[in-house]
Amino acid sequence: MPTLDRLSKRRAPAFLRALLVLALPFVLVGVPASVLADALVNVEVRSEAGQPVDGVVVLQARAGGQVFQCTTAGGSCRIDNVPGGQYTATFTPAGGSAQAPRTVMIPPAGTVSLRVAAR
Repeated sequence: MPTLDRLSKRRAPAFLRALLVLALPFVLVGVPASVLADALVNVEVRSEAGQPVDGVVVLQARAGGQVFQCTTAGGSCRIDNVPGGQYTATFTPAGGSAQAPRTVMIPPAGTVSLRVAAR
């Protein structure tokens, strides 16, 4: 008759395999990519003469329409926790009208610099 020690040794690998099979879909599919890693976007807005310009920078995701924005002070601001992907970036100077939007790519993680030329 097998001892308890031998039974537990034979069942441990089967238990671990079953746990892996049950947990893997949740690890791969159940957690959105935005939870796993997001980017920090450092925004810098300058005039054609290189002077800082204040206003509002808006990033709107091309897929899903999620919106992120910041207001510049001294021509700079930052936006935390931006999921990677393609965005439309728009700058509206303080007391002015919005400039033509442009498409930007944000990496899935890390820090990215977004430079905007104010006109």
